[in-house]
Amino acid sequence: MKLPTSLQDKLEWNIVGPVSPSSPLKPFPTLAVDGGASFVPNIDVWIGDNDSYLERIDSKNAFLFSPDKSQSDLALALSLFENTNAYTLHLYGFLGGRRDHELFNFGEIFLHLLTNNSHRIILYEGEIPQFIFFGSGNQEFEHHGRISIGTLYPQNITLEGDLSYTGSLDFLPLSSLGLSNQASGPFKVVASKPFFIFLDNSNE
Repeated sequence: MKLPTSLQDKLEWNIVGPVSPSSPLKPFPTLAVDGGASFVPNIDVWIGDNDSYLERIDSKNAFLFSPDKSQSDLALALSLFENTNAYTLHLYGFLGGRRDHELFNFGEIFLHLLTNNSHRIILYEGEIPQFIFFGSGNQEFEHHGRISIGTLYPQNITLEGDLSYTGSLDFLPLSSLGLSNQASGPFKVVASKPFFIFLDNSNE
């Protein structure tokens, strides 16, 4: 299972899930994950098991799976991007639905980044980036406002730059150690495994 040859050189993608994204998508190719097809007029690729989208799939690049499968639709979608390209994936419609789905989506994103550490995955709530997931290595970012930094893997993470709290810190999975830092400009995160940044836009 691979992306169509004509789209394999596209390094930024919209991936639309089953919760209404309620915002315009970015001008990139679009992959609809099952019920995400309800919100996308033009689908470049569709993948799913048809349990949340019962209409005809309006895409010549459709991957249909049985509902009796061992992976989620999002996990299957992410598997299309398993190569050395440095993809940025913009995920809409994956927040605000079932809490168990949200939690396991985070797990699948971390598993993907564990073996594709040059990728960046951004989860949006409406048109606002809410979570940004990175692979390992040196990651530079800029933000003004409150952020939280977390991981699902025990690791040492070094924080440098315009942050209230910096240093070399030993993070445990979802530890509150990275909760409510304050960014006032550019900063760098050095990590040996995937991590995420949560952007708290309520104070901006």
